[in-house]
Amino acid sequence: MPLKAGTVTITNTKNNAAMFITITDPGNVEVGVDVSYHNGNVDFNKMKAAGVDFAIIRGGNTLKKLSTTNSDGIDLNLKTNIDKAEAAGMKYGVYWYMNASSNSGLMTTDQASAQATMLATYLSQYKTSQFTMPIYLDLEQTSALITGSNASEKVANLQTIVETFTNTLKAYGYNNIGIYSSTSWYKNYLQSAYYVTNFNSLWQAHYGYNSVTGSSMTNYTTIPSYTYNGVTYYPDLWQTGSDFKIDGISGYVDMNYKYN
Repeated sequence: MPLKAGTVTITNTKNNAAMFITITDPGNVEVGVDVSYHNGNVDFNKMKAAGVDFAIIRGGNTLKKLSTTNSDGIDLNLKTNIDKAEAAGMKYGVYWYMNASSNSGLMTTDQASAQATMLATYLSQYKTSQFTMPIYLDLEQTSALITGSNASEKVANLQTIVETFTNTLKAYGYNNIGIYSSTSWYKNYLQSAYYVTNFNSLWQAHYGYNSVTGSSMTNYTTIPSYTYNGVTYYPDLWQTGSDFKIDGISGYVDMNYKYN
């Protein structure tokens, strides 16, 4: 699917034949970024003027103080980023980095429930007029989330943690919930009907190219998808890379495309 209007040249490398295509309407594709304390002082008005439609803001990471979080594990810039998104009239969602509450070891169901409770309680303080996108569970910390002697056990154990976190959010009235993970995780650890049927959004990290050099990245050159039970599924939200530059953010930022 095209990402924006314009002219593109498609070349068949086998016979070097080329065709020119002009895109006048790319359809309902929205451009967004995900931001956290790491991105510093973000100017949401400048981002919006540059064409950014939405932001996914980090809620936090576990239940302990880190260099980027307070003692409750909440991102130090969460409130600031939410307030700025609200003021700019930019819709947003929130993501929570799933991790064990101790310095090492596996995340437990008790930790999952406590972390979800913390996030839900914290978000209830804020204005929500632009909070129309999901709360995403960020699944990427293998050492804290993956355990089992075989593939089916790993899938089942992860699902138990995810279900606990998700059910706790729902108990607080947050029903718009999504999953964020990489292509390899969708392939290896999210092979369950649960993920296909129980989430409003599937966000897939699938880096197709290096945005600085323009070079393709090995094995990530096509639109992302994953297969479960012989059926191919496509995410509605695609994180294409982490080294983009855009007005309103100093340094690099992750770029995302939402297909409605």
